[in-house]
Amino acid sequence: MVIFSFYVVLNILFAAIYLLIDFDGIGMTSDYEVRNRFFVAFYFSAQTLTTVGYGSLYPLSALVSTVAAIEALIGLMSFAIFTGLMYGRFSKPTSPIRFSKNMLYRPYKEGNAIMFRIANERDYDLTELEARVVMSVVVNDNGIENRKYQGLEIENNKVIYFPQLDPRSLY
Repeated sequence: MVIFSFYVVLNILFAAIYLLIDFDGIGMTSDYEVRNRFFVAFYFSAQTLTTVGYGSLYPLSALVSTVAAIEALIGLMSFAIFTGLMYGRFSKPTSPIRFSKNMLYRPYKEGNAIMFRIANERDYDLTELEARVVMSVVVNDNGIENRKYQGLEIENNKVIYFPQLDPRSLY
């Protein structure tokens, strides 16, 4: 509904712009049946925003052509953004990186360290891998629990070659 509402509002906005700047700059074929000025501007906006361009409505003036070019760019960019948002919302991404079930907190060098293992479960090798580790801690502030995040320093945060996990190593 958000995308549909955005589409309708944007078309109404551009239809109003076309009506304000130069309605006569919108040309139409002789067999075009819509005569209401707002609907002509709205349908011209819809065809421009979606880059459909049926051919029955077209820009005549430089000003309308400029606004139509801007609208087409906004349309392309907004549909690309919406496509990415929809993919992110409905896809079920997996992280084929396996982490060890246990980690160690032990003395290391002149302090303590958290140690764990990771393995690449993808079907291909990774190159030039960079990693960051963030620790999540639940803190109780006067009876209210808040989650706090803290970045941890990694001794080896870059790996040139991270091969896929050999299934035989699991046994």
